Amino acid sequence: ALTQTERQLIDDIRRQINEGKEDKPLANIFLVVNKIDNLDSEEDLQDVQAVVNEFAYGKNPMLAGEHRVHYISAKSVLKALFNNNQNEYLYSFQKFVQALENFLANERGSLKIQNAITAISKVSQKYIANWNVTIEDTEKAKNDILEEIGVLSGHSVRIENSLIKEVELAASQLSENMRVDWHHWIN
Repeated sequence: ALTQTERQLIDDIRRQINEGKEDKPLANIFLVVNKIDNLDSEEDLQDVQAVVNEFAYGKNPMLAGEHRVHYISAKSVLKALFNNNQNEYLYSFQKFVQALENFLANERGSLKIQNAITAISKVSQKYIANWNVTIEDTEKAKNDILEEIGVLSGHSVRIENSLIKEVELAASQLSENMRVDWHHWIN
C-alpha cells in the first residue's frame, strides 16, 4: 500500500497543480504500484488494491479519469520482454502503456484547453473585479463632486442673497441721501 510519505507527496502535487485546492481530483496523474509480484497471495493483492483504490477514488478522490491506477511488476515485465514471453505482469504493463497513450493522444489536449479556460476565467474575473472597483470609485467621486456642487450652490445662494441685501441697502441709502440733498437744495 501507499506509505504516508507517498500519500503526502501526491497531496502536495495535487495542491500545486490545483493552485492550493485540496479537494479537486487530478486528471493528469497516473498512479503505478510496482513490485506487485512480491505479494504472497491473491488476498494480499486485493487488500493492496482496495487501499490504493480508496486513496485514489474514495470520498476525497485523488484522481479523475478512467484507468489511472495500474499494478505492475517492472522486474517481471523486463524478464518477459527479455525472454519474449507473455505473462500477467506484461499484460498489466501493456494496459498501463495503452492508458498513457490514450491520455496523451486524446485527453491531454482537452485538459490543456480546460486549463486555458480556467486561466482566462480567473484573469477576466480579476479584471471585472478591478473594473467594478473602478466603477465604484468613479461613482463615489461623482457623488463627492455632486455634494461639493450642492455645498457651493448653497454658498452661491447665500452670497447672492447677501449681495442683494447690500445693493438694496445701498440703493435705499442713496435714495435717502438724494431726497435729503434734494430738499436741502430746494430749500
